[in-house]
Amino acid sequence: VLGTETGGNQINALPWSLAKLKNLKVLKASRNLLDSIPKCLECSSSLEDIDLSHNLISTLDQTNLSKCGNLKVLNVSDNSVHRITRSF
Repeated sequence: VLGTETGGNQINALPWSLAKLKNLKVLKASRNLLDSIPKCLECSSSLEDIDLSHNLISTLDQTNLSKCGNLKVLNVSDNSVHRITRSF
């Protein structure tokens, strides 16, 4: 699986099984009810493009993306982001 589309489904969490998709490059989870960057993305080092636009995200926790070394695009537009936390 190179990409997955979960947009517009009113989901509030992504399944941990996404972490098992070692070749996943594109994740489109826009127009849902996600309130944070899903922790399952922590193990997704192959991801290049993540679309989390039009959700309920208020805080970006960089820790959840720290292992996404190939990430080129992170779309969090149309969320209510007001805080970004740094990983140490």
